[in-house]
Amino acid sequence: PEGRAGAEQDIKNNIKLLCIQTPVYKIIQDDQIFNATALVCKKLNIPFVDVNVKPIQQHIGFFYNSNHLNSKGVEEMNQYLKKDPILINFLK
Repeated sequence: PEGRAGAEQDIKNNIKLLCIQTPVYKIIQDDQIFNATALVCKKLNIPFVDVNVKPIQQHIGFFYNSNHLNSKGVEEMNQYLKKDPILINFLK
């Protein structure tokens, strides 16, 4: 199953879910879509980590294309991930 139905089934099967919003380049940023993802996670009680942050979004040198980070971008994203309290708590 995909989407919400799949997530609900995973929760019923006691599979721990985590959603990580990775960065996209600023020209394709769509707050409405990204906010909807966060709302679905909140409704389903799925931890949500948002590393789609402006310091990464606005630096073209971090992107392979508008949807994908290059290795420098991944390194920068990892700096945010390793400090994120939601992710740290999830991995305990």
